[in-house]
Amino acid sequence: MTNALRLETPRLGLVAATAEMARAEIEDLDRLAELLGARLPFWPPRPFEEGEQRAQLQLLEEDPSTTGWTTWYFLLPLASGRIAIGRGGFKGKPTEHGGVELTYSLMPSYEREDYARDAVRGLLSWAFMQERVGTVLAYSPPQSGLELRVLEECGFVRRNEPADARDVFELRRPSLGASQ
Repeated sequence: MTNALRLETPRLGLVAATAEMARAEIEDLDRLAELLGARLPFWPPRPFEEGEQRAQLQLLEEDPSTTGWTTWYFLLPLASGRIAIGRGGFKGKPTEHGGVELTYSLMPSYEREDYARDAVRGLLSWAFMQERVGTVLAYSPPQSGLELRVLEECGFVRRNEPADARDVFELRRPSLGASQ
């Protein structure tokens, strides 16, 4: 694997996309698998619009310090080697008010095994280690039971009315000395 920013959770390895990885995800999935040191069956976990992928690639190419603020790949270690089971991350660097938006997606066959919770907790831990981050937002389709459960288990609080077109969740930076 390349010299990429990596995190470890109890069950997953998280790897922040570099410009080279972002380009490979658009143009050459075999190259992405090589860069990650993982298999990529049925990739991507959910369809991404090419414009979204190209925008992230452009961010990473224009400003390498954006690494960590775009895509992270979720890798599951198995006896047969690592397998990429999802992706997520942030939609860019923190705003002037310290806000970032979290996204994530897992392969359907891994959605009910709490890997999403591990990945989200790892991403949150990394984000709140960055001094500029004060708030993380996440959006979810209404009545999305799995996403709702993951976000609530990670400490997010709903900010909108249930009848809204999509659910808005917020998590503020934990205060020093706050009870666990």
